[in-house]
Amino acid sequence: MKDLRLELRARNNLLWHAIFDSHKSVAEFCRTHALSQVRVGALLNLKRNPYKLKPIMRLTLEAQRLCEITGYSEQVLFSLELYNGSIPAKIVAEVSGMRFVALTQAKRLTLPPTQEDALDAEDRRRALEEVLGTLTPREAITIRRRFGLIDGEEQTLEVIGQVLGVGTARVQQIQVKALRKMRKRLVRDWQP
Repeated sequence: MKDLRLELRARNNLLWHAIFDSHKSVAEFCRTHALSQVRVGALLNLKRNPYKLKPIMRLTLEAQRLCEITGYSEQVLFSLELYNGSIPAKIVAEVSGMRFVALTQAKRLTLPPTQEDALDAEDRRRALEEVLGTLTPREAITIRRRFGLIDGEEQTLEVIGQVLGVGTARVQQIQVKALRKMRKRLVRDWQP
């Protein structure tokens, strides 16, 4: 018999952030946007397919509404890889207490970067700075603070809103627009 039961639950991370970055719960988010809590929760937890398959494959009404609210396209928010059944919604494992301690300690260990890793990291940093340079100052500040590019600490929409003097909903709009611009730029620059 094992000492611990570990349960790993998979969730749609983009949808999770869209909900919990600006709301305390799924229920509050659904009340605000007049959505079904059960259906949104099932989409969040990968238990409901966001696509209608007949007569042609298209998003359900809830999924379409979530795309409108979050500003993400259907391919980004509801990627087929998440909802095709290849990712289990829940994995359960039984482990000994000693094995769990070893696993959690191993997670904290890191190997020193190789010279190639350092070069790749520098190239990525340079490319990121170049793309951030194409954004407006407000968009750049939002992305830098949101993703911890200034001091390694990710900031909430609320904190960024206080810095910019706007509400959390506006910060989220700025973030979505900036990410969309960055994605387009990166796609354009990396075309063969």
